Amino acid sequence: MQDESELFRLSGKPKILVVDDEPTNIRVLTDALSRDYDLVVASSAAEAMSILEQGDKPHLILLDIMMPGTNGLQMCRDLKARRDLQHIPVIFITALSDSRSEERGFKAGAVDYIQKPIRLPAVRARVRTHISLSGMLDHITALNKELKEQIEKQSNSGQPDNNLFERVFMATSEGIILLDASNTIIAVNSAFSRITGYSEKDVLNESYANLSKDIDTQLSLDSIRKHLTEHDHWSGELHSRRKSGELYPELRTISTIRSTNNEVTHYVVVFNDISSVKETEQRLEELKWRDPVTGLSNRALFLNQLGTVLKFCTRGSVSTAVLVVDINNFRYINETFGFKCGDLVIREFAKRLRGAVFTDDSIARLSGDEFGIVLPLTAPAYFRGKDRPELCTVSAGGSYERQHR
Repeated sequence: MQDESELFRLSGKPKILVVDDEPTNIRVLTDALSRDYDLVVASSAAEAMSILEQGDKPHLILLDIMMPGTNGLQMCRDLKARRDLQHIPVIFITALSDSRSEERGFKAGAVDYIQKPIRLPAVRARVRTHISLSGMLDHITALNKELKEQIEKQSNSGQPDNNLFERVFMATSEGIILLDASNTIIAVNSAFSRITGYSEKDVLNESYANLSKDIDTQLSLDSIRKHLTEHDHWSGELHSRRKSGELYPELRTISTIRSTNNEVTHYVVVFNDISSVKETEQRLEELKWRDPVTGLSNRALFLNQLGTVLKFCTRGSVSTAVLVVDINNFRYINETFGFKCGDLVIREFAKRLRGAVFTDDSIARLSGDEFGIVLPLTAPAYFRGKDRPELCTVSAGGSYERQHR
């Protein structure tokens, strides 16, 4: 029988370690992710740490917070305290949704949360995002390591290599900043200027603290400095600010360079703009819940919203109403004028439907020409009023029927 570490090496798929003691959660996550990722499962923190000690490291860890023995928060802290494991992104799985719990999780080192009950589209989108970011982080970490080794070699040889910046700094698309021991910027590459908007003249001989004063991160700069002092390396995701004032997400790594007598001589900062990754994943997440033709909620989101409304209805003396509206003879439009024309009709109908309901009514496109509307919670007497807008039932021939709700 093969052990878990061997399973890590059998495929080129990204590797995910799932740590959860609930069989139902494990089954849901396995069904959602096993086609695209190699999964290894542990039912406790102790078992997970044993797997991590055996061989190749996963690209991502999905970690339940509430487990017997060592809980997920403590396991995450233990991972981030180890240099060989701290780079692995951790996503917490939890039923806790209050801001204080999330704050504790992020402070422990998590990169994201998956809320219970688990929604498969959200799981796939979040995992895909952080797998992509993990690969980018591995790349810039390797580049940082290479730069560190070359600069250490140059410093210890006493023979300056004038081609170092040209060969390494200028040949990469990642932004690079070289600092001296006092955190003064002594070199940047062209990618730094392209990403940040700052020219070399703007930042040379300036303090790195001044350049980073507007960084928006859950870790303060003091915390990053403390981590560097203890580990000589820091990596993570943060929001930085361009010269124009625009905030953007980036991955950043910082390494400490020491002399042969262990004194700090330089710091190397390597970073990359991850705006496109974030925007793509946000768009994918939106498409899972939105109809691409009309921009309305799709069937899945409609049913989700309806379920929430019905729960509230059962808890108190309130009522709601659900309407299903379709376009008469819509098939005739598609068959006669084509699907492009059909889409135009769908968009126009959705526009009219928005104008025929209140802003707090939930509207969704359920299928081809079928739309659903959920009215807001209200007292039953509300529906006897005649102050609501009229709905139009549109036919393929252009006529329509009006009816009061």
